[in-house]
Amino acid sequence: MDILLLAISISLDSLGIGMSYGIKKIKIKPLSLLIIIGISIAFLMGSFGIGQLFLVFTTPYQMKKIGSILLIAFGCFLLAQAIWHMHYAYLTKPTVLKKWKIKSLNIIIDIIQEPISSDMDQSGTIDSKEALYIGTALALDTIIVGLSASAYKVHLGWFVFALALMNTIFLKVGAYIGEKTSIFFSEYTLKVISSGIILVLGVIKLL
Repeated sequence: MDILLLAISISLDSLGIGMSYGIKKIKIKPLSLLIIIGISIAFLMGSFGIGQLFLVFTTPYQMKKIGSILLIAFGCFLLAQAIWHMHYAYLTKPTVLKKWKIKSLNIIIDIIQEPISSDMDQSGTIDSKEALYIGTALALDTIIVGLSASAYKVHLGWFVFALALMNTIFLKVGAYIGEKTSIFFSEYTLKVISSGIILVLGVIKLL
């Protein structure tokens, strides 16, 4: 159950992204979908491995407490961020990552705020290169969750499978809903739900 809830919580952004692309009639190629999922898995496995290294220097009990606190802190941060944007979106300016010479690096943030911008060649499809930006943006949330999950003795194989499955389902379902109904539920509403799941799991594990 923990694995499923964690996978759902960090995959909800995919639902919002899928709906956004559905509304804009942007198609995600099968290879691009694999790239997006692969990046999420890579981030998860990397952070999970780092968490396992921490277990060498701490006891399992201490690591569980640290993992729970990380989940709670991360959940609170995401919740506060989502609520802020819901109420003060008009004050929010597009966030630009470090000014590198490669202009496309700014797209990582733009993907979430305006998904159409990730279709850089305006082809109506997301190709492999564009999928790298989307995958990175969607995978960032897996870092803290992966670190925390390593403390709970979560089976990595099942976690990876659940994450891949949820990401695929949410992207596909989101795209279908967006294309058929043109109804877009705010990405921040999904973030509130996601952060709530992470926060509750952290509190339960801490008790």
